[in-house]
Amino acid sequence: MMKSNSKKPYKITIAAFQPPGIFGVFLNFFSPLLDLLLGIKKINKLYQKHIKPEMSVTDFLDKSLAVLNIRGDFDKSQLEQIPKTGPVLIAANHPLGGLEGLLLAYILLEYRSDVKFIANIALSAFRELTDLFIFTNPLMTSNSHNVVPVKRAVQWMKEGHVLMVFPAGRVSFYQKEIDKISDGDWQKLVAILYKSCKSPVVPLYIHAQNSKLFYFLGRIY
Repeated sequence: MMKSNSKKPYKITIAAFQPPGIFGVFLNFFSPLLDLLLGIKKINKLYQKHIKPEMSVTDFLDKSLAVLNIRGDFDKSQLEQIPKTGPVLIAANHPLGGLEGLLLAYILLEYRSDVKFIANIALSAFRELTDLFIFTNPLMTSNSHNVVPVKRAVQWMKEGHVLMVFPAGRVSFYQKEIDKISDGDWQKLVAILYKSCKSPVVPLYIHAQNSKLFYFLGRIY
């Protein structure tokens, strides 16, 4: 069973995720308003109330899904495509930005215990999930710091484990050119990992959407 880091952040806020440069300054200044509008303030309150030190990854996921009242229907035939042993790469669209990851982790860990996700460095705030993630900065694909996590991902698969990726690298958003909400262009990460490991690739499609306010704010950004 995966064990969590016993420490938890003092506060979950968008200000803690700020990138360098002017955008980071912007996030820091407007973080109280953004925390409120994006629901991060509510998540922080729930986190402080319900998450206990020394929780395992599976206990954290179980508690989080229960508290947030997250449920999902899934096609068992998709799970049956995942080999029960050996390396496998799972790729999925990213409609919600985080909640689908919680549900997928819960489902996949019941099927196989050796699962890791390539995840946004922002999720390092949830220290209980550290063992579940290989952290990258998906919004800076040219960042040399991403070389190390990609090498870790390749090594993880070469050792015979499961790797889950969201190749878009960001949440689905409204795209004016096609007048619909969908993932942006998928990054080359899946191809890189496949060429490096020659493992089976299992595609997953997640049918879900965020709120209208979320997409409105995304269009402003």
